[in-house]
Amino acid sequence: HSGSFQLYCIGGRNEDDENISSVSKLNTTNKEWTSSSALSISQSSFGATVIDKRIYICGGLTDKDSKEFKVFDCESNIWKELASMPSERSQFGMTTLNGIIFVAGGHVGSTPLSSVSKYSPQTNTWTEVKAMNETRNGLELVNLNDTIYAIGGCGTKTVERYNPFTGEWSYVASTHNEHAWFGSTLHQNKIYI
Repeated sequence: HSGSFQLYCIGGRNEDDENISSVSKLNTTNKEWTSSSALSISQSSFGATVIDKRIYICGGLTDKDSKEFKVFDCESNIWKELASMPSERSQFGMTTLNGIIFVAGGHVGSTPLSSVSKYSPQTNTWTEVKAMNETRNGLELVNLNDTIYAIGGCGTKTVERYNPFTGEWSYVASTHNEHAWFGSTLHQNKIYI
């Protein structure tokens, strides 16, 4: 859409391969970067999603508890702690569906995961949902037409979709190649990776 928007760069790793806690904001109108409220801990490889001018982040590689879950209010520039994730995970997929946040796959240590959890911002609670059919770490999780797609991950080119009405995961057409730690976007009712 036209008009001004802001881009946030949150945490990650520095040139010495150390987790960082800084948060920077780019104003696309005047093309200026400014500092925002930093994370309470240094963090990388976490999941992030946006609902109504709030950035939710969880998991990843941290100096403390990787189950930590927090929200950043872009208007007040304040971080708030929320209910912790049910289990640790990093390099997982994260998306929203009808105002509910889903996290799927990833790994704990060297163990890949197939588990899936959902978070309700209204009740500040996590619930486990049916696990994916296979473990996936480094996957992309995408919501298209009220259906969640788990795409690829380390060592696989398979794709599964989650039907929120039946609570079931089913396989769909695979990608041509294995993909892990990649990006995705939606355009004209299609998923691009």
